[in-house]
Amino acid sequence: MSDLRIEADQVIDGSGRSLSLEQLGALAESLPWVTANVFIMPPHQYVVEAKLQSQEERETFEALRYSCAHHPSHWKAFFRAYKTKGSYLVIGEYRYWYSQIKAARMMNRSDRNSELENIRGSEGERAVRRWCGCAYAWRREYGLECENVERYCNIVVFEASPSGRGGSIVRYAAMVPREAVREWCASRRDLQVCGSVEEDVRRSLQGVEAVAGMSPSYSKQATCSDEEASLGAVWMRQKDMAAPRVATDLRWFSTAPRLEIEMVMPLGTDRNYLVQLSVPPV
Repeated sequence: MSDLRIEADQVIDGSGRSLSLEQLGALAESLPWVTANVFIMPPHQYVVEAKLQSQEERETFEALRYSCAHHPSHWKAFFRAYKTKGSYLVIGEYRYWYSQIKAARMMNRSDRNSELENIRGSEGERAVRRWCGCAYAWRREYGLECENVERYCNIVVFEASPSGRGGSIVRYAAMVPREAVREWCASRRDLQVCGSVEEDVRRSLQGVEAVAGMSPSYSKQATCSDEEASLGAVWMRQKDMAAPRVATDLRWFSTAPRLEIEMVMPLGTDRNYLVQLSVPPV
């Protein structure tokens, strides 16, 4: 592996092979790429070095890693809300980059066509100074210097108890475009929530703080009604749906330290209400 080097635009790998980027890209196709299933991140694939089975796979991995850092065609950029620059290299239809989480060394790649909405202006020449949201934001609007506070909101579905006192959150969605929520509400102007119900929802949720010192929970995508699906939101739920626990997840996604209610709207399902939350910066 120490014999890796670049000569002109050719990559000399650990076996002494001289590879063009096109040849390296063809070798990369044989790696066991895994599709990342993280809804807040742009679509991409990754491969973990420790899980590679053959010497050829390990040499291809290392040649990709080395090329991302040293090939004449590589470039450095601030990606999304990262505070340090990463090194990137385009080979064919993919953009490749290396990352490491503790001891896990990974190569990553994303289809250039799938990431059109994820490229920031100037290709990330400058770091984002003020970022309100998860560092792995998946749309370019999230990087517009806190404009997402005005552009986006969080929403939850609150199910009132049969007694009419209290209730619980059954689903939530982070960083939903406000315009989509406005249009959704406009189509339901004839639906009204009674004052006592809205007061009860606010009493249950307003000002609930995220649980201090807890990492994000293991959230999964949740099923929702057709009515809720029309919002285009990615609905989530977790094992512990207590309001402070949900606030903790929303803080991770959108830096909301507490649940601040803006609006309550009734849903077609009995005792279910859509609650719009603000996205206050920390």
